Amino acid sequence: MEVIVCTGEAQADWAIVHMSDLHQGFVNIGVDATHVHLVDGDMDGFRQMIAAKQAAGDKFFIVSQNGGAPGDGAAKFNFVGDHPLDHYQTISDPSENAIYSFVDRRQTDLGCLRLDNPPKAIFCPTGAPKATAEPLAMAARDIDILFSGSIFFDPDRASWGTRFGDNDLLRDIFTDAVDACIEEYEDAYRAIVRACEARSVDPLEMEFDLLRSLFGLVEGCCQAQQRHQIISSLRDVNVVVMGEFPSNAFDASVNVELIGYKSFTEALEMMGRSKVALNIVPKFSDGAHERIFYGMAAGAVVLTTTSDYVAETFTDNENILFIERGGKFDAAAVADLLADTKRLDEMTASARVLFEAGHTWDVRAKVIVEKMDSRLRGNDEGKTRE
Repeated sequence: MEVIVCTGEAQADWAIVHMSDLHQGFVNIGVDATHVHLVDGDMDGFRQMIAAKQAAGDKFFIVSQNGGAPGDGAAKFNFVGDHPLDHYQTISDPSENAIYSFVDRRQTDLGCLRLDNPPKAIFCPTGAPKATAEPLAMAARDIDILFSGSIFFDPDRASWGTRFGDNDLLRDIFTDAVDACIEEYEDAYRAIVRACEARSVDPLEMEFDLLRSLFGLVEGCCQAQQRHQIISSLRDVNVVVMGEFPSNAFDASVNVELIGYKSFTEALEMMGRSKVALNIVPKFSDGAHERIFYGMAAGAVVLTTTSDYVAETFTDNENILFIERGGKFDAAAVADLLADTKRLDEMTASARVLFEAGHTWDVRAKVIVEKMDSRLRGNDEGKTRE
């Protein structure tokens, strides 16, 4: 079976790197795979190529980030990096033989989209490529902690309620939902459903655009608050923050260096110089963000908001550092660990063995081929969720 991995110039650089690395994963496991990067003017030629393959009866499927590849009627594996509500337009009009994968196990439930015929959804988190060289020893790394990410909402909770005017019901639903996301790392949609049901409100009767807006607000405020709280707790170490943060986000007592947005390639280079790669993504508490596995591949110890999925493989304080729900962790212990380069080297060596055994793009590529082969053979029994 042939695999065509498709990217486009309008995509974020991280998405292009992911798909390029996944393409190499297919090649590494012996699959006939091609990476096509589309620029202006390429779309018609790509569609013609796909139509010719379909007419010839070729067995193939297309892989793309978030389902953005052209090719009407072609089998597609759409690797979605966010919640289904963030990609409603794409998911609501799937190809007949499409599979959508999500990076958190809870997100395979597409009931939030209210579709009559939802597409098949599976769990398939991001991976990372195996390192091609020995990682830099901890004693030679010049960055204590690297965080890559942004804050798009005011992390001050006092400002959140002003968005709702005099709509007390909506404000109360929001407040309960965001509390559940912060304290329990609950999925934002599920938290909204719980808050609605506690007030005898049917979430399915909420106007859909309002639901999506509320979802984005709950998820964004939770993430902003947790990122600010956790980074502010790391007062005794140097934290390099790469991303969009307000210049006054932290007071003078926090040893933070804000360096602004950098490309994903630059982030990977800096991970290779960092002792600790910090990942703060509460919304993936039953899945995995790419910073976890790319951080391990770069030889950094990963300090991350907890994930039930990741905890099935990695052990806190042995080969990973978990931040518990609500942003709870021992910042002083992290500072002490940074001074113990021997222990850091031992932790990252342990993590690397587990990562390379079960979480590379090669591993993900094998899963994708198996799922698509089953789909095209009609052996998945019409199940829409796994």
